[in-house]
Amino acid sequence: MGKKKAGDGGSGAWNFAARFLLSAAVTAGVVSLLRGLSSEPATFEKVAVPMQLLPTLPPKTGPVKGRVLKHSNGLCVREKDSSLILSECGVMTSLDVIQVVQDESEPPAFQLRIGQRCATLSGPKTLTLPLQPACHMPEAKFRKVIVGTDLFLLQPSSMSVCLAPAEAPADGAGLILSDCTGDIHFQTSEAFEAPAQTAVEVHVRDVRDTIQTVSVSDTLVHISGLCVTAQDEITGEDSSLLVFSDCEDDPVKNVRFVAASESNVFRFQLGRQCGHPEDGADASGEPRLAFPADCASTRHSFKYRKLSEDERLPGFVIQSVDNPIQYCIHPYGGNDRPPVGTELINHKQCELGRNALRFRVGDPIQLAKEEPKMKKSLGNPLIPVPQEEPCSYYDEGKSQSSRPGKPCLPPPPFWPYTGRTDWKIQLGQRALASVTPLEEVTEQRCAGFYLLGDQTWCNKAFDGSHGVGKIGLSFGIEERDIWSELVTQKFHLPVKLFDCFIPPDRSPPISGTAPNNSECPKNAFGEPKLAEICYGASYQSFRLCLAGQDVTAGGRRYGTLEAQLRGWPKLSVHLKIDVEGSEWDVLEWLIGHPEEWDKIRTLDMEIHFGFGSAAILEKYKDLDLHAQLDREVKIMEDLRERFYCTGSTLEVYRQGWSPQDNCGVEPCPEPPIYLPNGFAV
Repeated sequence: MGKKKAGDGGSGAWNFAARFLLSAAVTAGVVSLLRGLSSEPATFEKVAVPMQLLPTLPPKTGPVKGRVLKHSNGLCVREKDSSLILSECGVMTSLDVIQVVQDESEPPAFQLRIGQRCATLSGPKTLTLPLQPACHMPEAKFRKVIVGTDLFLLQPSSMSVCLAPAEAPADGAGLILSDCTGDIHFQTSEAFEAPAQTAVEVHVRDVRDTIQTVSVSDTLVHISGLCVTAQDEITGEDSSLLVFSDCEDDPVKNVRFVAASESNVFRFQLGRQCGHPEDGADASGEPRLAFPADCASTRHSFKYRKLSEDERLPGFVIQSVDNPIQYCIHPYGGNDRPPVGTELINHKQCELGRNALRFRVGDPIQLAKEEPKMKKSLGNPLIPVPQEEPCSYYDEGKSQSSRPGKPCLPPPPFWPYTGRTDWKIQLGQRALASVTPLEEVTEQRCAGFYLLGDQTWCNKAFDGSHGVGKIGLSFGIEERDIWSELVTQKFHLPVKLFDCFIPPDRSPPISGTAPNNSECPKNAFGEPKLAEICYGASYQSFRLCLAGQDVTAGGRRYGTLEAQLRGWPKLSVHLKIDVEGSEWDVLEWLIGHPEEWDKIRTLDMEIHFGFGSAAILEKYKDLDLHAQLDREVKIMEDLRERFYCTGSTLEVYRQGWSPQDNCGVEPCPEPPIYLPNGFAV
């Protein structure tokens, strides 16, 4: 806001101008509902496609139970020239991959079996797979030494050496017996039915000539039409991530959303391999989907469920199961139409109305022919949205800062609330009028605007043509306060910083550790670079919050604006207020003391309609919501009598408002005050 010259009706010269920030986000009612957990079984359509590298369920071939032997990096153990090697798992059968089979001896021993044949000791460090069955011999018996969840060492029953790669555990590396150090950990995956021991000749089929049968009707397809595949070639467990891809690139590699044995539980699955949230030590708070891991592993969480499959929007949202945080699957960046290669992440917020989170299951070719359609009307179809004259965003909507001029606030496509209350709309219209700049506040008359973040500064308030300020007072600092940094860097004015909420160890300015009275970096245009916290003039920090009275509330100390303005001359103070609802008593006091507001040169503030404050004056504690909001809007109208408004963030908030994300599936409760078209102020 900018201050009008005393005695000026608004048409003459004026002394200075500043901006007013209105926070729509803090008043909008936002509710997310979980509805309609689907338990519909998946349907399958079988088609023949060429065999791929990832494993599929093999045929059962006999009564002996075995589990596939793998190195801890995910490579399988196979036979090559009667020796054991590590190899890509590919399509596995009991006749081409080593299995671990427990025999019936006491104590239990294990065999490394392929078909009827077992690996046996052939020297101090070597194993062979003899052509004739030798599983009954002592040299074919091993013991498992458990070293962690699902991990173990393998030792011959008669020796203290361990099975280990002869070199780095990569594809093709041979296995030998060595001392029990290095990459010697193994694991197993699902059980095969291994052939029983017989004297008949074994015929090993060439799996390269087999045909893999894969269902396409359970392919996972994002609402944008993209499928999900592994980002990189598979080299071992968790060697890749799941990303969005063109469904036609390699259809057989598209991940399926497969029903598990439990009701409404599904997995990101391809063959025997599943995707899961990253769970390593370096995993982020919103982990990506790692791939592949054996679906039978107990080391990872594979379970997801479908949410809101029967609601108004097409498809469903995918939510994690058995996880301390109920994540929902979300394209990185949150785009409704993510580009190919975008990673899938486990997002902490499950906003059922957002298209970005919605998926379908089916044949991608068939789904591509069906445009996703709304199942029901969005929001509240019983209340029409008033039509308005079209408007245009400032600078084509490119600026993300506070903007000058009358804000463009177009109506949404549907009514987003459960009801429509006339007095809330009337207050919204009054509030908007109080913060809409007059037509006379032009860029030419201001000699240009300075736009950055929450600021729309009229340059004439700072260029010295109408005097200069002496001090900056900033109430509400948090971790960083760009406003006070700008005041010191652009105008070399000292500032005082006030905050009683932020812990000092999280805020360099409040703790006094930020660079003080320093030479701060500038960009190529000579403007503050703001890459890091820096004060170009002196600053002082105070553990004090702002209120309409001196009081201690909730263990925090509050003080008045009057105390901080004391002794300063007219038009000397640049003031910023962002105090989460405590501003109303302060602003009302300011309106009632013209000699005090004459000291203020510019006023930047964030206001919060309908918020309470622990330090509110006693006489206002029992106001109902209607009376409270009416008082707050009246304060804004009174400020308009003495200040020019130069800009607000309303237009930026409207540009980013997507009511379908939160109020589409179910209408939201009404916010405290809003406009006739539903936009909350």
